[in-house]
Amino acid sequence: MSRNKNKSIIIVLVLIIIMLLVCAAGIFIMKNKQSTEYDQYITIAEKYFKDEDYENAIVSYKEAIKKNDKDEEAYIGIAKTYYKMNDIASAVKYLQSGYKKTNSSKIKNLLNDYNDLLNGKSNATYSLNEVAKGSENVTIKQDVLAFLSTYTFSGYSGIYQMTSTSGEKEVEYEGIPAKFVYSASPEDSSKPQYIEVTSPEFIFDGYTTGITNEKLTEMGLFGLKQVPVETYGLPCVEFMCRGCNVIIQSDENGNIVMSKPWIVVMPDAGNDGSDNGNENDDQNGFDVSEDDTPEVGFCLLKGTAYNEAMSGAVSKVTLRFYYGNEAKQSMLCKEIKTGSNGKYRIELQPGEYYVEVIVEDEVVLGKEFELVNVDEITKIDLPYNYARELRKGEIRVVLSWEDKNANFDHILEGTDGDGNYVFCSHSPFDPGNHQHYVGDVLVIESGPEKDGGPEVVTVFDVEGYYEYTVTSSFGYIYGAKVEVYTSDSETPEVFECPDDLESDWWTVFVYENGKIKAMS
Repeated sequence: MSRNKNKSIIIVLVLIIIMLLVCAAGIFIMKNKQSTEYDQYITIAEKYFKDEDYENAIVSYKEAIKKNDKDEEAYIGIAKTYYKMNDIASAVKYLQSGYKKTNSSKIKNLLNDYNDLLNGKSNATYSLNEVAKGSENVTIKQDVLAFLSTYTFSGYSGIYQMTSTSGEKEVEYEGIPAKFVYSASPEDSSKPQYIEVTSPEFIFDGYTTGITNEKLTEMGLFGLKQVPVETYGLPCVEFMCRGCNVIIQSDENGNIVMSKPWIVVMPDAGNDGSDNGNENDDQNGFDVSEDDTPEVGFCLLKGTAYNEAMSGAVSKVTLRFYYGNEAKQSMLCKEIKTGSNGKYRIELQPGEYYVEVIVEDEVVLGKEFELVNVDEITKIDLPYNYARELRKGEIRVVLSWEDKNANFDHILEGTDGDGNYVFCSHSPFDPGNHQHYVGDVLVIESGPEKDGGPEVVTVFDVEGYYEYTVTSSFGYIYGAKVEVYTSDSETPEVFECPDDLESDWWTVFVYENGKIKAMS
């Protein structure tokens, strides 16, 4: 009886051991199956990632996490994929989840790096493929560069709140991602010596992963060139736009490949360091000072390049001087920029020359001349006629009047599409500051105050509400005419001052959301 009982116990124990082995084998097989599926999804995801099919890579990484949420590899893979898609926030989200599940030091380190990127503390470098895709829709903000080219210390301070200063020469403003560096403690009329831009989005629309050199070339940027490392201590590209010289960190092939490249903007770049703008000089001639003499054996050529199409408004333009006359010109002698007031100064040896005036890569004037008087000054003005074609939505308003002895002034006032206050005037109460800018969206470009007219204003941004008014500080307005040019019509819309106005204030029209409404 005892022997049978022992046999029964042994049989039971054997059965239990067999059951345990079967369960263990089942668990092992299940885990092994899950591990195999996990590895398969990782392999598929990595292939999609290599082929730059990031959306399918994301799907596969998510399936891998479902199979095994305790392994670091899938979290790191999905984060790097989101990074390639410029979705840093999603990358951080999955890394945070992965760190909670795995406590992986690799995930923690990557999470710290991506948090820095998300908070703007890091400077990512992108591959050329990423840069090419990201730069497809990038455009340069010409209005912002015109703004930086024109404004003085008083202009910035009048609109923006100063947030910090370093010493007496460096200033930062709220709302402008840049540091303004002056050559000395700034006065109201001081322009920055240079501006360090901390965010490429400030001067480029659509900036994400950088800009290829090919795309920069397509933009038609004047004077675009690659700058060797020894010039600024790192490879850069350099170009001119709207009166600014722009220098941007690049790779050795001229591609901008960083999320926050080093950017320097030098306003008033038309001034090449020579005497390109004395405030006491008359627009159509120069007051020659005693020390303004050329180098021995050279002739000094000075003058003003001014745009007759824009009511005499001067701008920074390119002047190219060739040896010989137009028929036999064969060699470029020198290329310079006029100053912000359109004036230029150059020393040349005696002989025949030909000069071209170039605006936006277009030759707008060619002129032959001869220099004979060594050690003396020759004055040649270069009046050209150029009004660039209006882009979609822009308007150009021209005010003229019959009596050239009268002096009327125009005022454009309102708000842009973002609600910013806008004001532009040729009024005598606004001396010497005839271009007004608001933010990085709206730019108003106008000709200088000039007795006898005409006066011109071009509005680049028209998504807001603007009132255009003509005023006179000498009595009634009479014989005034306002022409409004748009990109959609070859002929302007004309407004003539009523004969019975008997007022020194004429509100001509309202321009709201791209539509002109005449006022009574």
